[in-house]
Amino acid sequence: MTTLTAPFNSTDTSQAAAASMEPHLGRLEELVFLAIKSHDDKGLTCDEVEEVTGLNHQTASARIHALNHKLHRIHDSGLRRKTRSGRAAIVYLANF
Repeated sequence: MTTLTAPFNSTDTSQAAAASMEPHLGRLEELVFLAIKSHDDKGLTCDEVEEVTGLNHQTASARIHALNHKLHRIHDSGLRRKTRSGRAAIVYLANF
């Protein structure tokens, strides 16, 4: 699996945060991918990934974005499900 650089903006704090995440990206991407894959009968929203993995929203969302748009290991199922806050969210499925 190809690990991608953590996103950052031009501030020094953002760059430092991205650098601190770099060694963990592959493990976090795999954790999120396996969570989604293990629920492939119904898929998972980002909110559900957070619940299943214990990751915070920023980390889960960033890894979902990378897995979907850059690594193409998951996809938008076209389904939507309500989050804990009652908002509609994309349901992701693993690509096999």
